[in-house]
Amino acid sequence: MQCERSGRYKPPKTRKKPNLEGISSRKCNCPFRLKSFFDKNTNDWWLAMICGMHNHDLDEKLSGHLIAEEKKKVIDMTKSLTVPRNILTNLKQNNKENVTTIKQVYNVRTRWRKGERGNMTELQYLISKLVEHKYVYYTSCNSEETTLEDIFFAHPESIKLLNTFSTVLVMDSTYKTNNYQMLLFEIVGCSSTKMTYSIGLTFLHFELEDNFTLALTMVKGLLSSKDNMPKVIVTKRDGTFDECRWHIFP
Repeated sequence: MQCERSGRYKPPKTRKKPNLEGISSRKCNCPFRLKSFFDKNTNDWWLAMICGMHNHDLDEKLSGHLIAEEKKKVIDMTKSLTVPRNILTNLKQNNKENVTTIKQVYNVRTRWRKGERGNMTELQYLISKLVEHKYVYYTSCNSEETTLEDIFFAHPESIKLLNTFSTVLVMDSTYKTNNYQMLLFEIVGCSSTKMTYSIGLTFLHFELEDNFTLALTMVKGLLSSKDNMPKVIVTKRDGTFDECRWHIFP
């Protein structure tokens, strides 16, 4: 066991050399260490002090610190897709003296997700989950095959719904949804009961005709028969819905 301020700050890995000027960190290479031992004969734990000195002043308040029980609760609520502000509200409702900040909630979520990925990058972890849950997916890289530009994925149940209800499709794009500033292009279908269902999601690096054509070609490949070809596509433009034919497909 060690002090939470042990070690030194490690900047995120980027292509550009990070500018560390003006960056503050809690890490100050604190030497405080404890080592635990388990005695199998008595089933007791023993603590040995390796270094009992801190090289910084101890905090008088617990503001910005989460105890182990609260960290577990943050992780459990994150698994349930609870948003950070609701997690913080729940912590404060259960403990009136809680002084946790929203930043600490975000930090716990980030560390947990990094621990789940292990040595894999975010993209490798995403693809491993797509394979695990049997998604249909497709990726495309640039000409040098060094950078991912587009990725399309669809759930098996969505493919079944597409082949059952494929008369009308609705498409729309959203921006600034991720750290990579990639365009999120979503394709939605409409069932006979006027309920919508998600067909597939595509992250696009460029908003060009070739990128959208690639995404729609992947949707076409999910259809089991040409008889299921959509008759109308609804696209959102300037806050209104315009109908257009599926002109890129025969």
